[in-house]
Amino acid sequence: MTHLLVIGGASSDILHFAGQKAASAGGAGMYTAMAAQRCGVQVSMFGPRPDPCPERLQPVTEHLSEWLGPHFSPEELPQFEISYEQGKTEYLKKSLGAERMLSPNELPIDLSKYDLIHVTPLGDAVRQLPFIQACRQRGAKRISAGTDLYNAEEQPQAVRAVLEESDYYFMNRREAEAVFGSLASAKTEPGKILFVTLGEKGALVIQGDFVTQLQGVPCKVLDPTGAGDTFCGATGAYLVQGRHPVMAARSATALAAQMIEHPGPTALFWPDPPPDAPWDQRVVVNESQVQKVTQLVATLPEVTPFNFAAPENPPVGHPLALEWFFVSTLQQFSFWTTDNGKYHLPLIASIDGKEQKGSDYLWQGYLRPLENDPEFFTPQRQANHTQTEMENLFRADDGTVPMPALDLHLTQARQYGQDMLALKLTPHEVVRQAQ
Repeated sequence: MTHLLVIGGASSDILHFAGQKAASAGGAGMYTAMAAQRCGVQVSMFGPRPDPCPERLQPVTEHLSEWLGPHFSPEELPQFEISYEQGKTEYLKKSLGAERMLSPNELPIDLSKYDLIHVTPLGDAVRQLPFIQACRQRGAKRISAGTDLYNAEEQPQAVRAVLEESDYYFMNRREAEAVFGSLASAKTEPGKILFVTLGEKGALVIQGDFVTQLQGVPCKVLDPTGAGDTFCGATGAYLVQGRHPVMAARSATALAAQMIEHPGPTALFWPDPPPDAPWDQRVVVNESQVQKVTQLVATLPEVTPFNFAAPENPPVGHPLALEWFFVSTLQQFSFWTTDNGKYHLPLIASIDGKEQKGSDYLWQGYLRPLENDPEFFTPQRQANHTQTEMENLFRADDGTVPMPALDLHLTQARQYGQDMLALKLTPHEVVRQAQ
C-alpha cells in the first residue's frame, strides 16, 4: 500500500456553527492526514504527540499508521476557536502551541519509504523551508506543501522559496493572488504542479502555464474548517495511487464537499469509500454495447494491432526510432481546415511523391530529417525549432505548406524540448521509468 507522511500535527479546537458550539479535533496536519487515509492510503503524521491523548483525538490515533514526533502535554497542543456564521469564518482564538517547537532534526533519518511527504505551513514559511530541505536530504521521493493567508501576505518571498522546493503545492485563491499578484499570473516550473482551491467554484490545476479549471461540487456548508487541507490530503493520496493530477483533484473536491457538510473532521473518519465527483450526465457510456463491440472485434481475423512499421515510420531497429516517435506523436492533431469556425476540409496533399492524408502526411514529413539531420530530434533542437524548419518539414510537392495550425505545431515542438531539458529527461529515460 502507498504510504504518505504528513508533517504538521493536530490541534484542540472549539467550533461555532449554525448556532452550535462543539469541541473537535483540528489542525492542518490532522485534516490532511485523515483525508488521505479516507482515500485508501497508509498515513503517518509527524507532529506534537499529546500524552495522554485527549478523547477528541482518539479517532486520529486509530486511523494513523503511526504518529511520530516529540511528546507534549495536551495543554501544549495548538488550540483554535473558529466561528462560521452567516457564511463568514472568524478565528476567535489561535495558538500554535507545541507545533512551533518542532525541529527538522527530529524527523526520521530515512524518509525514502514514503511515497509522498506533505509539509503543512507550520505557522511560518521560513520555518517550513528547513523541513522540506531536510526531507530532500533524507531521501524523500516527492514533496508537497501548502501555505496560509498570513504567510502568503506577510512572507510571499518565503512562500515562493517553499514552492520552488516542492513538487506539488496547494493554496487558495486569496493566497495565490498574494503570492503571484493575480490568479492569471500563477504558474509553475516544468515538472511541478500547483493546485488552487476556489471554494464553491472548484479548483485550478496549474501545470507550467497550462491551467485546468474544475467545477465545484454542490453541497450545503455546515462547517468549512479544514476544507483546503482535506482537498490537499485527498489529492495527494490519489496522486500516489497513480491518478492524473486533474482527476486526482477532481475527486478531492468531492471529499472536501462532503466533509464541510458535517462538523469538523467527522466525515473523514467514516469507513465507507470516499465520494467521487459526479460526471456530466449528458453523455453516458453504454457499457453493454462496448462489451459487444469488443467481443466482435476480437474475433475478426482482419483486425490486427498496428505495429508502427509502416512505410511512413522508421525502419524496424532504427537507432532514432524512439526519439522520432516522441517528437512526431506529440504533433498528431489538427488535420483539417475550418470555415466560419466549423470543419471545412481534411488535409490531403502529395508529399515525397505520394498523396497522404492527415496523420500519415505528418508521419511522412517527420521522416525527412531522420537520415540527413539526426540532431533534429534532440530536445535541444526541438526547444529551438524555427518557423522555417517547420515549414520545410511539411512542405508539399507543389511547394505549399498545407499543414493547418502550423503555429500550434511549432509551439508544441518548442515546449516539448524546453520541458525535456528542464526535467533532464530523454525518451529512453521516460521509457525506462515507465517500465
